Amino acid sequence: MKLRSLASLATITAALCLSSCIDQDQTLTVNPDGSGKIEIKFSAAAAPAFGAGGAMPKQSSKDIAMALLSGTEGIDVWSTLTHSSDAAGKNSLTATGYFPDLNKLKIKIAAGGMMQPDSSSGSTISSGSMTSRKDADGNWVIEMASAADAAGEKAAPSTLPEDEVKKQLAAQKEQWAGAKPMVSMMMGGFKVKNTIIAGGTITKSGGFDKKDDHTASLEMNGEKLMAALDKINSDDALLREMVASGGARNPKGMKKMLMPLLSGGVENPSVTLKPGAPVFDYAAEVAKAKSAQSEELKTLITESKTSRKVVPPTGSVPRPPSSGPKPAAPAAPAAPTPKSPAPATR
Repeated sequence: MKLRSLASLATITAALCLSSCIDQDQTLTVNPDGSGKIEIKFSAAAAPAFGAGGAMPKQSSKDIAMALLSGTEGIDVWSTLTHSSDAAGKNSLTATGYFPDLNKLKIKIAAGGMMQPDSSSGSTISSGSMTSRKDADGNWVIEMASAADAAGEKAAPSTLPEDEVKKQLAAQKEQWAGAKPMVSMMMGGFKVKNTIIAGGTITKSGGFDKKDDHTASLEMNGEKLMAALDKINSDDALLREMVASGGARNPKGMKKMLMPLLSGGVENPSVTLKPGAPVFDYAAEVAKAKSAQSEELKTLITESKTSRKVVPPTGSVPRPPSSGPKPAAPAAPAAPTPKSPAPATR
């Protein structure tokens, strides 16, 4: 790992500041067969001017709604979706959608939510990816995306001498000490909450707080995130691990590293249940949702399908150009062909 990239934590800090404006509450109601519904309440306050030139792209609540509809996979039908923007630039959205298989559900919101990064696009985030499975004992397990899925690419081994490594680590700690007061102030409004309501009896929860026999939730907030960043910056081994995972260049690797620090030491938060009766009649509710879908929502869905526009996140820094292969040079022009004599004019 090239520890010059330790400075990337400054970039991560900037991203966290921009994500501090996020308040997201997501509830999954899941039947034992994996079908269910998702209810999303989301708001994003106007981001501060932060980054090159201080210019941040703006987006409206409709932009967020369009990105949710176009970027989401695995939804049978959206029953409701409302959005609004206020004079201060705060965008809000609420939505309810029905899915036949939790394992195929991928919810994406084009705004900077720290806890659900997704590498498929530089400007969308996956919102609380979950899996549903049976374990060897026949128990039902609902789990956040595995660490293996979140590992991402690894950086190359370090070629720097150890004394230089130590200098880089010390410099990073000093940098964090200077940035911490500002980051702490800005992270006060950050909150992402995931709630599971399941058709079964919860027998075990890891990372999630069990509320009753059928309900558990996991909340990430600014206080927890600050504690996690403090932990990383006070521990040389964690700083090295961050860089080894690619740092700001690998948000999935950062998720793998941060999750245990944010969920009580659990790398893959999950709930284990004894399967029970369905929470609701999926087929009946989907049929009702389709027949009752508003004309406004139908129009929005049609627009999202035709535009397929991915909106950059509020306050996001534009993604650098891809480092992939450059386009081939244009072919040399063909040799000119002899021209026929022009016809004589009268």
